[in-house]
Amino acid sequence: MSLRSSLAMFSSAAFTLAAAAQAASWIPIGPSGGNVGDLLVAPSDNRVLYATTPDLYRSDDGGNNWSLQGRGDYRLAGVDPHAPMRLFILGGDALLVSNDGGRTFATRRAGLPRGVAVVSVTFFPGRARSMLATTSKGIFRSDNGGRTWKATGLAIEVASVALSPRDPGLWLALETLDYGTHNPSGTVWRSQDAGKTWTTRDVGYGPYGIEGPVFDPLDPSRVYLMDGGLGLLVSRDGGDTFDTTPDSPRASFLRASVDGALYAVNRYATTSSNRLLVSRDHGATWSRPAGGAGSGPADQLSQLLVLGHTLLACGPRGIWRSRDDGRTWRASSRGIFNLRTTSIAVASDGSAVYLGVLGEGVWRGDGTPEGWVPARRGLPTGPVLDLETWHAVASVPGRPERAVDLTPSGLFVTDDRAASWRRIDLPHGFDTALVNALIVDGADGDRIALAGARGILLSEDGGVSWRTVLQDYALGFAFDGGDPERLYAITLYGVRRSEDRGGTWIPLPAQLPEGRFIDKVWTVPHEAGALLVVTGDGGLYTSDDAGSTLHLSAGGTPGTRVWSMTPDPERPDNLYLLVLGDDASFFHTRLMAFSRADHALRRIADDPAPSIGAIAARPGRVGEIYGAGASVFRVVDEP
Repeated sequence: MSLRSSLAMFSSAAFTLAAAAQAASWIPIGPSGGNVGDLLVAPSDNRVLYATTPDLYRSDDGGNNWSLQGRGDYRLAGVDPHAPMRLFILGGDALLVSNDGGRTFATRRAGLPRGVAVVSVTFFPGRARSMLATTSKGIFRSDNGGRTWKATGLAIEVASVALSPRDPGLWLALETLDYGTHNPSGTVWRSQDAGKTWTTRDVGYGPYGIEGPVFDPLDPSRVYLMDGGLGLLVSRDGGDTFDTTPDSPRASFLRASVDGALYAVNRYATTSSNRLLVSRDHGATWSRPAGGAGSGPADQLSQLLVLGHTLLACGPRGIWRSRDDGRTWRASSRGIFNLRTTSIAVASDGSAVYLGVLGEGVWRGDGTPEGWVPARRGLPTGPVLDLETWHAVASVPGRPERAVDLTPSGLFVTDDRAASWRRIDLPHGFDTALVNALIVDGADGDRIALAGARGILLSEDGGVSWRTVLQDYALGFAFDGGDPERLYAITLYGVRRSEDRGGTWIPLPAQLPEGRFIDKVWTVPHEAGALLVVTGDGGLYTSDDAGSTLHLSAGGTPGTRVWSMTPDPERPDNLYLLVLGDDASFFHTRLMAFSRADHALRRIADDPAPSIGAIAARPGRVGEIYGAGASVFRVVDEP
């Protein structure tokens, strides 16, 4: 059922709230992946890695598996070079430290001015518990693991600082370009007495800012800056002067390996040829990694870790690992769930679960964490990460091998359980990017409707032919569950009903109280005239006469803002609702069940963490419900 859909299938009945039992929890079953903003490795143990989505994850096996450590807006600051479980994160105007790998944190800010924003943390090479904090009011130093801090001689807003690996007194810092943004400028500050006094030099910067400084691990007198507009800047005198490098890449950031190799990452590259480049002659020449045979992963990289011939990277599609110096890459996000899902559907025989993911296409699964595979052959492909391409996938009743996928580029169908997709021809000029809802008739899988800015397009032969049944702007649509002649449409002028397959339309006869407007309409398969209507302010109405009369079930009270519905295919009297929380957001959704036998509404799951936005029940499995959020989550209804 599409997240963009305004209409689905539902039932009529008067609701009563049953006594709430203990709520179940959504269990993630994959697929893994999604946006990872930052990635750190413990210097003393390369098996320990930390990642943020912005939730905090840790891996203890080099990135093979990840476990959630905490939910929140985590920003990684650094890992103690001598203690892999000692993690520092940024928390507004405070610096937080964990001694147990991210499970618990304590504040470390004694000596930092009130209201100062900590930007980053840098550790002294070879000196335990000594570190620097770059802040909005300069650089501060701690020699006791961050318990207390004292100011250095630089009191301006600093974006980054680097310490010479051989000369403990040589520090280089980049001044912030725009105060409050922490973006670096082209102004480099240099200290030769461990931060007591500073001199400045302007190396210039292009329109895309500057990143660094990076000391050469083998020759610390050589320092690198990467300018997004000018390319690589090189100093051969410890950062006193910098020169441009002809024909160097204009990259987003720069990393150096222990053997002196430089890796330049262009996160906005549209092709793999210049996404990741390597230089082994101090930036004089550049090539693709692995002797020219490799490239970066198909992602917009935000971080790169160089661990010998093993490379780890992260971006909006997850974490990636290469064990052959960038020749080949494999996803390494198992256990991380932060996908941008847009829809979920289950095949009519329960054999497959389909997940639509923004910019990724469709995934097919079998209900197990290991069973997910990409199923995008024949679907439109775009740039590395096309965040404009949503996927509204729907299954087809009575046709377990068939599913349809609505995208901004067109409507697609599969007849082989998503092994391949083919385009469905639509009338000339019909723009699917303007469609608000894809609806498949729950009683007749050959009937498909598209509702949007250009009206409602209807097919009654599985997409072979189409006709326009309404030309007004349509927010949603529904097929009557038991009468093939009857249709419903939500327009800017209210809900309309047709009794002749869309030939003519009349306003829904029932009247709502003044000030209330209908937001969604659902019907139930094989039951003529059964309606559920949701108003914009959370009112819940039912009808058993095709909307001639509406009965208020709940009005404006918490738990009535129904967003999605799925019938229980194994228990016809049971229906499942996804209800928005009091703040009307997906971060506080609740899953509830309505029993048509006793008219009771009961809570099943209300865990806000998965951010569920769409649900589907699985045929052949009693009470098994799937939710699409940061990934696919499963819960079993055991009343």
